[in-house]
Amino acid sequence: MSRVQPVAVACVGQTPPPYHGQAVMIAALLDGQFRSIRLHHVPLAFSRSLNEVGRLRLAKLFQLPQVIGRIWHARLRFNAQVLYYPPAGPHIVPILRDIVILLLTRPIFRATVFHFHAGGLGEFLATLPTPLRLLARLAYGQPDLAIRMAAMTPDDGAALGARAEAIVPYGIADRTHEGLAARLPLPGRPARLLYVGALRETKGVLVLIEALRLLVTHGHDVVADLVGEPISPDFARTLQEAISGAGLSDRVRLTGVLTGGAKDAIFAAADIFCFPTFYEAEAFSVVLIEAMQHSLPIVATRWRGLPELVADTLSGRLVPPRDPEAVADAVAELLADPAQMRSMGLAARAAFLERYTLAAYRSGIEAALASVTRP
Repeated sequence: MSRVQPVAVACVGQTPPPYHGQAVMIAALLDGQFRSIRLHHVPLAFSRSLNEVGRLRLAKLFQLPQVIGRIWHARLRFNAQVLYYPPAGPHIVPILRDIVILLLTRPIFRATVFHFHAGGLGEFLATLPTPLRLLARLAYGQPDLAIRMAAMTPDDGAALGARAEAIVPYGIADRTHEGLAARLPLPGRPARLLYVGALRETKGVLVLIEALRLLVTHGHDVVADLVGEPISPDFARTLQEAISGAGLSDRVRLTGVLTGGAKDAIFAAADIFCFPTFYEAEAFSVVLIEAMQHSLPIVATRWRGLPELVADTLSGRLVPPRDPEAVADAVAELLADPAQMRSMGLAARAAFLERYTLAAYRSGIEAALASVTRP
């Protein structure tokens, strides 16, 4: 019996920098070894920093023809049958970019797969003016397969009339080796809260600062590390003013973006991971999986796919969005019971090993991509 040839896939997407969930997971996919698919990367490099994401720049217009040309090259030079594309979130500038790229490339492929790393596109398209909405429907409509990370994320594939769907959770490499449990708060040292991600208001960063102020006001000895890049210079100033205005300058550390061993070290030093996001494009969070990998109890919002990651009462606490009092209460509850913190951290670690490994992620994406060209 002749060996089945792998399916050639034009894999469009950005890899770091900048560092955000979609770029990290596309890089993880490209680094994999597969039997049934062969990936040909078409890089997107419209943004060099988080400050540029979703913003219109003249240089981005000049990059559009290059991206379109590289997609055609992957189709013709490598006989790519499948176009893998990560659609934009609910932001007009990247949607306009997608419309141009997809209208000029989708027709030459046998199948199109949309991987919705961001959520909310379907709802946003419904708000566009009629001519633009019709163009968007031509560009995005009826993909052969829609991939999303969890059943609770926005069903953008259904909104676009996808012919099939696959749910493939994110997964990451295990970098802890020994599977250390979270450190317990000890007498004589403050409890350390950790946030990792883009520093922007809708990620709940200001909510976390207010929750920290409430905790300190009520006598809790807590500090916080905020790891990530401000989304803009204006928000960087707003964040600094919020920290100083709350009297927390000696309790909040802004580290910037951390990678590799430095990032592992700050996770290992934390006691509780806090992620009070209500970000409009949030779908599924890589940083929560990283916290689970490091055996950290989690305080996060009931938002999009996050409840499928955080098992309330088992691996953490879920709170309403935009509610600093609820965040403070959840953290205080955990700090009052170190044994519960440890058991939650261990439960988070077990869930990571069961469902969110890099091998599981790559296997799920490989099966999904290979499926679209089967008779």
